Amino acid sequence: MAERRYLVDRDFNSFRSSAPQVVRRAMELSLLTEQGLGALLAFRWRDVQAIGVPRDRWKIVLGRVQSRVPKKLFIGHELEGVLKACRLAEPSLPREFVLRLEDGLPLALRDFNQLWDLYMRRWVARGELRVKFSFADIRKKALADKKRRTLALPVRRGH
Repeated sequence: MAERRYLVDRDFNSFRSSAPQVVRRAMELSLLTEQGLGALLAFRWRDVQAIGVPRDRWKIVLGRVQSRVPKKLFIGHELEGVLKACRLAEPSLPREFVLRLEDGLPLALRDFNQLWDLYMRRWVARGELRVKFSFADIRKKALADKKRRTLALPVRRGH
């Protein structure tokens, strides 16, 4: 069993820069939405609620497949940038899924895992101190980072 460790930004960014576009986008979405791979692979453009809605109410709905109560997340500037990059990715059509292959078809879990494993092996082999991590570690990082930010916020009293 692998030892649990916190995924540091340096390793996240280093691997992301060596990965193919669809893996990079999945990593970015996981970090920003705190979602796992299953929810991200099922993520469709119809789950983005931004057209005809004021900017401060833009949101995405994730987790329809895994949960009866999907998670609604507001779209901040970073998430908006990743979504735009996904939207502009080739091919133009079909464009039902946010994360898709070069032919526009949805990315299967098995195919994503094969891509992940291939590029992870290459990334680890190229560095001296690189330690393999899983896609699930990105979600754990996002949750840990959120907890750290929450703990760092000053307590406001008297409001």
